[in-house]
Amino acid sequence: MELDFGGGSGSARLQEFVCKDLTSEQMLESVSNLRKWASSIEPYVSWLSGSPNETYEDMLKTFELMDRMKESNPLTQHYDIFIYTPFPSPMIKLLEPGFQPPQSLEDWGIIDVFHFQLPWHRQRQGLL
Repeated sequence: MELDFGGGSGSARLQEFVCKDLTSEQMLESVSNLRKWASSIEPYVSWLSGSPNETYEDMLKTFELMDRMKESNPLTQHYDIFIYTPFPSPMIKLLEPGFQPPQSLEDWGIIDVFHFQLPWHRQRQGLL
């Protein structure tokens, strides 16, 4: 049996950016409690990376948290790191000027969240 949840990031600053009301300590406590009180339930955690304001230090905090969670509960599975993809929300105003959001709901529906190329991703990769 498994319990899936989105961890988001190990960085408190990025958790706030994506409006995720969950701290690193709460995530650690959750997997620890599963080990202690429901040892047959495996925690599966997904992560988020690639937001326009993410730094190398933010990524390190996430990787460190992933390690700490695995140490706290060896059954913890980190099943994916999803690339940040914007969606219609007030956060759009916080994104870099190079991002031009779709203008209609229909255009938003065309976005392939698994292959979405954001301007700041290509810049960091030296592709622009």
